[in-house]
Amino acid sequence: MKNYNKIIFKLILTLTIFILGSQLYLHCAFKKFNAETIKINISTIGSILEKSPELESTIMQSFSLGFNEDNYKRGIEFTKKYGYIDSLPISSTSSLNNFYKTIKFNFFILTLTLSIAILLLLLNTFNKLHHSIKEFSLGTDKIMDGSFDLRLPYNDESQLAMLAFNFNQMSKRLELTLNSLKKEKNHLKDMISNISHQFKTPLSSLLAFNELLLDGAMDDKEICLEFLNRSNVQLKRMEWLIQSLLKISRLEAEVIHINKNFEDIYFTLIGTVNSFKMKFIEKNQVIKLDLIPNMSLPHDKEWLGEAIGNIVNNAIEYTPNGKEISIFMEETETLVRIVIKDSGVGISEDELPLIFDKFFRGASSRNSFKNSSGIGLALSKLVIEKHGAFIQVDSNLNEGTSFTLTFPKVAL
Repeated sequence: MKNYNKIIFKLILTLTIFILGSQLYLHCAFKKFNAETIKINISTIGSILEKSPELESTIMQSFSLGFNEDNYKRGIEFTKKYGYIDSLPISSTSSLNNFYKTIKFNFFILTLTLSIAILLLLLNTFNKLHHSIKEFSLGTDKIMDGSFDLRLPYNDESQLAMLAFNFNQMSKRLELTLNSLKKEKNHLKDMISNISHQFKTPLSSLLAFNELLLDGAMDDKEICLEFLNRSNVQLKRMEWLIQSLLKISRLEAEVIHINKNFEDIYFTLIGTVNSFKMKFIEKNQVIKLDLIPNMSLPHDKEWLGEAIGNIVNNAIEYTPNGKEISIFMEETETLVRIVIKDSGVGISEDELPLIFDKFFRGASSRNSFKNSSGIGLALSKLVIEKHGAFIQVDSNLNEGTSFTLTFPKVAL
């Protein structure tokens, strides 16, 4: 709209200048015409006086009287005798005729100049509009061809500039969307590949156990029971993997929500640790707790318990028999930290940034812990971040790993 307002303003300005110029020109022309008329009258008086000097006083009285209707009528009757009404003699009107022609010519030039100025203004406007439309068309073709590098200029505040700005924004968003879709496609491809790999081992084991049982192993109760127990382990692993993947997908898609309530984090931690009591006993590990009671934090007891449980389970698996695992809390004026520290194999420096990626398994996991899936820590990180907290990991090879969960304090 601002662009059209500028065009209308220019047209009004041009017409205003034309009108003012015309008025000024007519004023000057009138003055010149009046001067020419006086010159003709004076010339006529001089001609009469040359032939009849005695009429001097009569002539001056006649001019001083100004316009008189009776005198005008007599003058008309006199001029009719000589046929001077319709066409005055050329000798007496040549200057007026020249002046009239000059006025006509100047008005023609002025009108022509105005028309050309308006035409040039309109042509310039339509050329700009055509150029902008051409750029938009070229940009649209490039976007359809998958190229997003064209950026339309928007140097003023006109509607076309606003349209160019929105076009550039649309192009950026389309580019980001397409890149995001490509990443999602590659991510989905990798995830399908990883899921297939994760299910390949337990399925192969189950198929092998099933074939052995069908080939006659069922006759030996001890062997049959062993195969069933192994099958049960693999089935539980597959079930856990499927459930974890579903939870991650639902949390990422925000299909399910974290319901945070103010509860004592102390009891959440105690309940989580107690659920692994049998595992601690099996590996003869020492669990050392240093927790702060009466520490209310907004959290979902079920989800946060599962997230912390995945970290504790990792600590148990990666810590050798008889070694220590410690869980302690730290408090500042604004933060609460939960630290889970093991005495395990540790993580190399180059693998630390990757441990929260889905399906990532470090060198130690691949070599010594065949049942590791690389899902638990990814789920834990997602749940902890959904609580408005963040997780940090520090580790040294053969010295152990510590996970620090930092929660902001929120007033009740």
